[in-house]
Amino acid sequence: MPIRHPRQWAIRTHFLAIIAVFGLCMAGWTLYVHDSLERVQIKQARGEVRLLGERITNRYQSVSRETRQILVALAQSEAVHSLEPAVLAALLTRMHREMPQYATLVAASPQGFVHASSVPAELPIDVRDRSWFTRVMAAKSFVVDEFIISKSSRTASLPFALPVLDADGRVRVILGAALKLSYFEELFADLATRQGVRIFLLDHHQTLLHASGSPATAVGKPASELLPASLTAASPGLHEVREGEAKPMLYVVERVVIGQDDNLFTLVVGLPKADLLAQSRRQLVINLSLLLALMLGSSLVLFGYGRRVLTAPLQTLIRTTARVAGGDLTARTGLSYQATEFGALAQAIDAMTAALEQEDRLHQQHAKELRESEHRFRTLVEHAADAIYLADMEGRIINVNVAAEQQTGYSRKELLGMGIIDVDAQTTPQTLADFLAEIPQRHVATVDTVHRCKNGSLLPVEVRIAYLPSEHQPLVLGVARDISERRRADEALRTSNDLLSRFIQHSPIYAFIKEVTPTASRTLKASDNFIDMIGMPPAEMIGKTMDELFPADFAAQMTADDWAVVSGGEILRLDEEFNGRSYTTIKFPIELGGTHLLAGYTIDITERKQAEQALMRMDALLKAMLRNLPFDFWARDTSQRIIMQSDESIRLWGDLTVEPSAGWRFDQQTVEHWRANNRRVLGGEIVSEDCALIIGSGEQRQFHNIVAPIREGTEILGILGINIDITERQQAEEELRRRENQLQRILEILPIGLWFADKHGTLLRCNPMGIRIWGGEPTVSIGELGLFKAWRLPSREPVEADDWALAKTIRDGVTIVDELLEIEAFDGKRKTILNYSTPILDDDGRVDGAIVVNLDVSDRMALEDQLLQAQKMESIGRLAGGVAHDFNNMLSVILGHCELALKGLPPEHPLFTRLQNIREAGERSADLTRQLLAFARRQTVAPKVLDLNETVEGMLKMLRRLIGEDIDLAWLPGRNLGAVKIDPSQLDQILVNLCVNARDAIGETGRITIQTATVSLDEAYCTTHRDCQPGAYVLLAVSDTGCGMAPETISHLFEPFFTTKETGKGTGLGLATVYGIIRQNNGCIHVDSEQGRGTTFRMYLPLHERETEEREPEEPAPPMAGGPETLLLVEDEPMNLDMTMSMLEHLGYTVLAAATPSEAIRLAREHEGAIRLLITDVIMPEMNGRDLAKTLGALHPRLKMLFMSGYTANVIAHHGVLDQGMHFLQKPFTMAALAAKVREALETDS
Repeated sequence: MPIRHPRQWAIRTHFLAIIAVFGLCMAGWTLYVHDSLERVQIKQARGEVRLLGERITNRYQSVSRETRQILVALAQSEAVHSLEPAVLAALLTRMHREMPQYATLVAASPQGFVHASSVPAELPIDVRDRSWFTRVMAAKSFVVDEFIISKSSRTASLPFALPVLDADGRVRVILGAALKLSYFEELFADLATRQGVRIFLLDHHQTLLHASGSPATAVGKPASELLPASLTAASPGLHEVREGEAKPMLYVVERVVIGQDDNLFTLVVGLPKADLLAQSRRQLVINLSLLLALMLGSSLVLFGYGRRVLTAPLQTLIRTTARVAGGDLTARTGLSYQATEFGALAQAIDAMTAALEQEDRLHQQHAKELRESEHRFRTLVEHAADAIYLADMEGRIINVNVAAEQQTGYSRKELLGMGIIDVDAQTTPQTLADFLAEIPQRHVATVDTVHRCKNGSLLPVEVRIAYLPSEHQPLVLGVARDISERRRADEALRTSNDLLSRFIQHSPIYAFIKEVTPTASRTLKASDNFIDMIGMPPAEMIGKTMDELFPADFAAQMTADDWAVVSGGEILRLDEEFNGRSYTTIKFPIELGGTHLLAGYTIDITERKQAEQALMRMDALLKAMLRNLPFDFWARDTSQRIIMQSDESIRLWGDLTVEPSAGWRFDQQTVEHWRANNRRVLGGEIVSEDCALIIGSGEQRQFHNIVAPIREGTEILGILGINIDITERQQAEEELRRRENQLQRILEILPIGLWFADKHGTLLRCNPMGIRIWGGEPTVSIGELGLFKAWRLPSREPVEADDWALAKTIRDGVTIVDELLEIEAFDGKRKTILNYSTPILDDDGRVDGAIVVNLDVSDRMALEDQLLQAQKMESIGRLAGGVAHDFNNMLSVILGHCELALKGLPPEHPLFTRLQNIREAGERSADLTRQLLAFARRQTVAPKVLDLNETVEGMLKMLRRLIGEDIDLAWLPGRNLGAVKIDPSQLDQILVNLCVNARDAIGETGRITIQTATVSLDEAYCTTHRDCQPGAYVLLAVSDTGCGMAPETISHLFEPFFTTKETGKGTGLGLATVYGIIRQNNGCIHVDSEQGRGTTFRMYLPLHERETEEREPEEPAPPMAGGPETLLLVEDEPMNLDMTMSMLEHLGYTVLAAATPSEAIRLAREHEGAIRLLITDVIMPEMNGRDLAKTLGALHPRLKMLFMSGYTANVIAHHGVLDQGMHFLQKPFTMAALAAKVREALETDS
């Protein structure tokens, strides 16, 4: 059976094909989804394995960091430094108990033997064959090695090793840790939850580090014992393996890079393929079942739906079209038009049938109407008043009407045998042939001719001829009208018009009569003077149309005008231009015997019009000039109506000639003001003023208004006004004023002095800063510059009047920069300034003036001096600190041994005096060092909150003894004095040094005054005294009536070792010490002195808000007391250690002496009894005293501390101030001071 083309298929077959194609597409999509789901599940499995590898890497790195930190902590322990195997083993065992994730912790010697282990083992263990030992000895740094079986614990583990180096970089001991591989088990928990999953972790030797579901003995064995041979060397990726009869497995192989050495591991995860892909396969079965059910259901629905919706309508349409084809135009489908495509098709078929039916009815009706029309036409032709002839193109008459028989006297039969030549007396064969040849193109023609009648007479007729085209036989229709009566009437008219023609012929104006039709205007009469207009005699004009006399456009317009006059029956007057002349024409209609005539006359007005045009041009020129004025110009008549405006005025206000009210869009007051001005102008005044007006756009603008009268002689004809827009000018002026104010404001706030001079050098003005710098504003000429007093720096050479920078700039046109001057202002103050001057040049490059700039750098110079002083103090402080530490240590040895030696000698011994001299020299050296530290603000102090009045009063007795009886000491305490926080001993140093200096300055007799008060220093005071901060202070002032000091002396007053005393009478550290103490306590000191009038020192100490502490009265030193307590003495200087230990043993104490902090820690651990007190130096190698105290405090919680040092270097003191509750003994010290401090520390509660 041949296969038909799809276009020949039945609709049912098409439906089956569609369902089959849809089913195949859905089946393909289902298989694609199944395949995608399998790939996603496999990708997820690989992702989980990759994530597991990352977790192993992260855990490995985290464990490595933790292990390194543990080994570093172990390396810092005393047990490791002692290298005693028993101590090390105990420490490792204790730590191992706290960290069970490790298989063992070991300590190995550089020779390769383990001497200490955290698990029981036969020691020593030889580890020289271990890779981790070889690597750590080579790298001398922390290493992580590959998998091993620990020799000490016999456990599969990963080794870590850290070398402990000595000071020369040699390995003293190696600390090792072996991490159990079982520690990684929890990493595999997530994947292992799937049934049948197998997980293996291999090192780069293909050794098993982990095997899920396998006995623990499998760890450490080759991977080939548990894994298929194809996987042991497999590349990363997915591998399918079938093991015997078992179900196929999918193995995911991933490389894992771990650790700092990029150790390569292999992670193998086996997944049962059936389990992994079970979900996707179940989904595939479900999808295919649903697809089959969907296709069967769709087939049933489509067949039922197709029968109802497609087959039945199609059969109905086929039956209907068959009836229409049979000629039944009334047939209809009867289907609903709302039913989709079949409804539209049924509607189209019904519409087509209805149209055919309607067309058939119309055809029948047209045939009937045509028959009736033909009958009416025959009747009309037969009974027409004019003769009608129908002839062929040969000129033969083929049909006539009754009127033709009546006109000619011939019968129809006679006429049908004749030709046109036989009837028309004026036609010849040639003229007839020519006419018939032209008529197809002309279609219609009208001719006047003469017809022959049967009785021989001639009948004048007007024949209208029409061409009747036809495919078979073209014909000519002629309608002949008898014009005998019209000819007679025309003759009578010619006779009656002869007189009129004579009048028109000789008329002095252009007179004419025309016959007018809608398409032509023909000249009947024209005066003789038309020859002047058109150059043609009137006789030649007669009978010619306007088209024949005038240019086409002009003629067409004239013809139209003529017909408008005739048809409208109205008179027309118009002005015309022709051949460069101007005319006025008047036309009017004439009705004569049914003929449309037009008569009229034309007057030449060229000269008059030229005069008028000249006048109009002058008027237009004047108006154009006024309208184009670039400002608002207007004119009003005497009733204040606008009669003229410029274009600018119209732009601003609108056309006030059209809308006069728009000119009064202002408030009532402004309107009344304008009207009053207009009345004044009409009275003869001229008004000129500035005003603000709102223009047509709604914007307010500023105008200068001028209003004046318009006069003709003495008569005022109106008002002339001009409004000039001055908005931009006022804005520019305002902007100029604003910028000038800005410039003035800038000049006022500039931190530099600006002076302006003219080209002659005369100072014109300056800004406020210039006035402040110079204390005035002298506007002087260049010759008077000597009023300004100045000296060049650093030479201090006076600046002469003609040597000023301004004089050089005016004279030579040069620019002067960075000229450093010291000036004396007009108010007497001395200042340091930087001076600049630069010329102002005109357009020709000549000097037209100059600008001088003064920058006051007095404060900056003072700050630089203070910075230099602070740097100098810092340098001296570092020097003093370094010297004090070593120097005081040496002095401690000298003074200590002197004291011990003196205790063993009687006073009469020859060496007793010499030893006393040595001790006094040492004490003086210690005082000198103490002063240096005080000056450098490095002195170790213990400040207390004091009432300054009470403290000073307690010192007055001592100070009076110090200065002697010849000098009066006045004490002026302030009321309601606030508290200060300072070490009482420092206050003693201040007053003693100042009073001694005052005593030496007074000489014999005089007065010293000590005064206190509470003061507040404001910003203004602190601006001129840079070392002060604003706030509340307590003032301590010491004044004398001595010789005073020169400014040069005051500038070096607080420098160390600066003195004005004779050699041997002063160290130069007294005032430097006072300065250092005040600055150390955040205060400031100022000096006022004048030669011959004495000196005043004002010291400002910060006001303290806490309540004062009572100063304990000085008591006589108690006798030296010792005790049976055990003391731990730590001193890195052997001589100091020996001397201090001797003193303490002399006092009865049991002394444990250590030369280093590590030795002290060892002694503290080994000593079985209680240690009551730690006496330690502050600055030591290995560890400072404070850190040592913290370490020992952990071993002996009730241990008390006493620090000793020649210089603390901020270890136990901050900027020299001891921490609260700190016991400190300053080196060098005596045995008595040592005994007192030891007892104080022992008896003070912790």
